[in-house]
Amino acid sequence: MSSNERFGYGIDIKLLYKSDGTIDLDVDETGDLALVGGDGDADILVKVENVIQQMAIRLQTPFGGLKDEYGEPIDIGSNLHELVGGKNSDINALIIKTYIMNALVDLSFIKAIIDIRLLVDRKNNPTTMKAKIFFKLENDDNIYFNTINLVNIEA
Repeated sequence: MSSNERFGYGIDIKLLYKSDGTIDLDVDETGDLALVGGDGDADILVKVENVIQQMAIRLQTPFGGLKDEYGEPIDIGSNLHELVGGKNSDINALIIKTYIMNALVDLSFIKAIIDIRLLVDRKNNPTTMKAKIFFKLENDDNIYFNTINLVNIEA
């Protein structure tokens, strides 16, 4: 398998999503970057897994919240944070879907966003909205999905 086939949608170091909502690199007991596999390679994400991680980063990062090496904002992220505490209403659902589309539009290897379903578990977790995003990738006819915790809402 050529490197272009294996890494057709880019590669990245896998992030650790902690229960307190923070994101970090996974480290071992000595504080070094955690390594996996017999070859000593860091746990990297390939193809669909990398796209899913990039989607999560863009949706969970406030637009302009990441900086380049000169301290200038990078044009990725979303405005979903503006809706924290907002009402679970049809108008906010439309705004959330628009923010999601705007945040993902520049991921060049996403051929199409097929559907965005907003989910709220009214019984067990009525204040957390999730988005289930169905998408197609360039040069791939399969439909994939990613479920991401979005915002805390007023039930």
